[in-house]
Amino acid sequence: MTYLTGSATGGAPLDSFLVTVDAREVAGPAVEISNLTMSYGGRAAVTGLDLEIQRGRFTVVLGPNGAGKTTSLEVCEGLRKIQGGQVRVLGLDPRDPKLRPLVGVMLQGGGAYSGAHAVELVAHFARLYRTPLPVKDLCAALSLHHLGRTTVRRMSGGEKARLSLALALVGRPQLAFLDEPSAGLDPEARVTMWQLLEQLHKSGVTVVLTTHQLDEAEHLAEDVVLLVGGRLRRAGTLAELTRPDAPQVTFRLPNLTHPLVDLRTELDRLLRRLGPSTQLDQTSDGRLRITESTAPQVLVEIVGWASELDLSITDVASGPRTLAEVYHQLVGAENGP
Repeated sequence: MTYLTGSATGGAPLDSFLVTVDAREVAGPAVEISNLTMSYGGRAAVTGLDLEIQRGRFTVVLGPNGAGKTTSLEVCEGLRKIQGGQVRVLGLDPRDPKLRPLVGVMLQGGGAYSGAHAVELVAHFARLYRTPLPVKDLCAALSLHHLGRTTVRRMSGGEKARLSLALALVGRPQLAFLDEPSAGLDPEARVTMWQLLEQLHKSGVTVVLTTHQLDEAEHLAEDVVLLVGGRLRRAGTLAELTRPDAPQVTFRLPNLTHPLVDLRTELDRLLRRLGPSTQLDQTSDGRLRITESTAPQVLVEIVGWASELDLSITDVASGPRTLAEVYHQLVGAENGP
């Protein structure tokens, strides 16, 4: 683990004083969602969502705009009343007052009064908790200590993001909900935020984070949840979703309208040869992509298939999938052509 040093932080790393309950010693998931249904103006935002988030894990929630990410998290945070289904957070109803000192929330908009001074605001929030973190140490770890008389409106994007994180952590939470914490940050500030979040997780805090940045998800996540259209599309560990043992082969057919070959029929025949779990789609640059195949020699099968039909194939590549490839494939399949 590389801790922040120099200009990135003026004090000890977060995990040196963010001491929380050992997740392994507490029974039950951090979040349990059963058949959650939410709608606005007759439009479904979340439909029959079933999900468990385990304690002590770093879970990233992905999905396009309108997927139900923010709505689902706001229900878990107690900010929205449940319309249908059941939700438990650390074993309690999300609106149970007992949860308030146990859960930290970082809203995407920040939620801080623009005329407030950064350190004074953290100190004010600290007074709302029985056993808050030391304000001086927290502000130093998040590089806020030099902003004592700086108002929120005069802070940079990265400073505002670190302030929002401080407000979420000052109560010494066991569980932190973070809604797009690095949105709008420049590359250097983003890396700093990632390091802070890694320290937060190392301290024992269960982290649930939403983001649109797939590289961020791939860098931070232990577990990944993908929502599309208000429904759960896929959930599992990052390793499971990008399984290196599941071949992915991409190739290009220079002429997709071969005069003597019904390519649609022949591609269906190729998929049957490769096994029932095989999927075929087209990448954004026009290549054909085969994934989830159980065939032991996918490349050999594809080359043999093309040779039988006297088709030339180019730009052949094989390897494990990235999270971005999994995401775009699943979202594209859900949304249709």
